[in-house]
Formats: sequence, C-alpha cells, structure tokens
Amino acid sequence: MRRLVTVLWALVCLALLGVLAWLPVHLGQQIGFAQFFAMPAPWLAALAVMGLLLLVTSLLRRRVRMLTLTCVVVVALASVPWLSPRLTTPPRAFDAADLPEASADGLRVLSWNVGGSADSIDDVATLARQVSPQIIALPETTPSEAHALADQLAASGLDMRVVPAQGSDSSWPSSVLISSALGRYRVVDDTSQSVRPGVATKPVNGQGPTIVVAHAQQPGLAAEQAQTWRAHLRWLGSWCDSGEAIVVGDFNGTDANIGSTLGSCRAPDSTTQGSTTGGTWPSALPAWLGAPIDRAYTTAQWQVSGLWPIAGQRVSASDHRPIVVDLSRSATPAG
Repeated sequence: MRRLVTVLWALVCLALLGVLAWLPVHLGQQIGFAQFFAMPAPWLAALAVMGLLLLVTSLLRRRVRMLTLTCVVVVALASVPWLSPRLTTPPRAFDAADLPEASADGLRVLSWNVGGSADSIDDVATLARQVSPQIIALPETTPSEAHALADQLAASGLDMRVVPAQGSDSSWPSSVLISSALGRYRVVDDTSQSVRPGVATKPVNGQGPTIVVAHAQQPGLAAEQAQTWRAHLRWLGSWCDSGEAIVVGDFNGTDANIGSTLGSCRAPDSTTQGSTTGGTWPSALPAWLGAPIDRAYTTAQWQVSGLWPIAGQRVSASDHRPIVVDLSRSATPAG
C-alpha cells in the first residue's frame, strides 16, 4: 500500500511539474492565463530539472514525505517570478486625491477601459477633473461617447479634442482625447489588422510624439485569439520602431508576457513613482491580487516617471481600474 501511495503521489507531483512548466508557455496566451502569470524560459528549465531530480530521489527512496516536500518546494519556486517584483514595488491602488501635481514640463495621461459603457463616461469625467490629464486614452469607447466626454470636460474648463473626430461606433473602438494645448493630432489610417488593436495618432505639424491607444485582443480559448493578441502586440511595437512614441492602454498582458514584443518601447523602471505592479483587472479584486494589464510604454525620448492604478471607482463602472501615467522627457534621448 505504501508503494502504491508513493507512486500515486509521484504522478500528482509530475502532473504539477508539467502544468507549471508547460501551461504558462504553451497555453498561457490562449486561455487568459497570460494576463496573470509569466515565467522566463531559463527559470522554467531550471525548475523542471530540479523538480525531476527531487522526484527521482524520492521515488528511489520511497519517501512520501520527501515527495510532499518536493511539491511544496516546486510551488514555492514557481511563485518567485510572480512574487519578486511585488516585493520591490508593492502592488496597490491609489486615491486620485493623493496623486502629486502633474509636472509643468511633462505629460499626464489618464487611461481607462470602461468596456464600452456609456454610463461610465460620467465616471471618466469626474476622474479627469481630479487629475487634470492632457491625454485621455479610452479603449472600448466610441467616438460619440468620447465627444460626450469632451463636452462635459469643456464645461469644466478642460479643452480637449477627440481623435478621431469622426468614425464608426463599431464593436471594437478606441478613442483618445488630446489637450488643445498639445496641438492638432490626426488618426493614422491603418487597415492591416482585421480586428483593430487600438488607434494611432500623429501631430499634424510633426512636432511631438505619436500617441497610440492600445487595445490588444484578449487571449481566449481559441488559438486564433492568441495569434491575434500577438499580432496586435507586433502592430503596437511597429509604432515604437518608427519614431518617438507613447503607447498606453489595455494590453491584456503583463510586462512579463509582453517582453520585448514592443521593440524600441520601454516599460516603466524601478524609479517610477506609484505602483507598476498594482492590478488593474479585474477591478473586483484587490490591487495586490489583480493583473497589471493596463500599461504604458515609451520610446527612449520619454520615460514613465509615475504610474498609479486608481482606487475608489464604482466596480460597475468597468472591470478595469483606471491608471494615471506621468511622462517626462528623457535626460539623454536616443539620437
């Protein structure tokens, strides 16, 4: 009986090893797992070798206790890539009233995926009045909803233009509001993706960064959804490789998942104020438990000086938390 228990427990541990080593890499981007978790390949290889050695040793000695310890060790080690950035930058969300004043020579961006809910435009307007952004990125928001928001903000003294000024209220829209003080922007017409991954805008006079609102396909059960997600990341990365760019919005993936897919764009670094690990989705979960999938990336001319997931919003307003991002000019831009 003891031998049978040992063998069965070994099979359970082997299955656990297989899930930890195989699922994040091969299935993670197909079932939404990528939104929570990603492990670097070298770490996976070391973890698999260590686990197999421990299991073989345990089986040879027929020690159930050692097998149990093996499983505990494997699970503990598997949590390190997820846990380590949260120890250096504790995940949390912030009250909008606690944010510092925006820098006069930088840019402040408010990004919020309100899920195409016209009822949530009032929530966006209220938050915008509190944080005074120069750019408002709105994945899943139609042009007509964005114009309604602009009208509300104008009544409060915030002069912002909707880009695109016109467009179809389709099932996969993105909109952006840009302060009139930054000049006029135009939408770059791009039909390379059958499912639109966001909206890219450029300054009409050529002076200033390309502003891209990201809305990457959510990884789902179907393989084609994962392929679309990766194609969307490549599309977003193409703007990073074509000049000065700021890319912000809903990436449906974490920094670890996205990796180097965005080309020349950089993720926020350890000097960034706020919390780069605070979960933004789903908003029903506390920030320390959610996934930070609403992000901001910049080319070398800019750096993210602050990123704050915002707490205190109505849960029914969206399944995403909004983020406020402060951007500053890099001291040594790439030349």
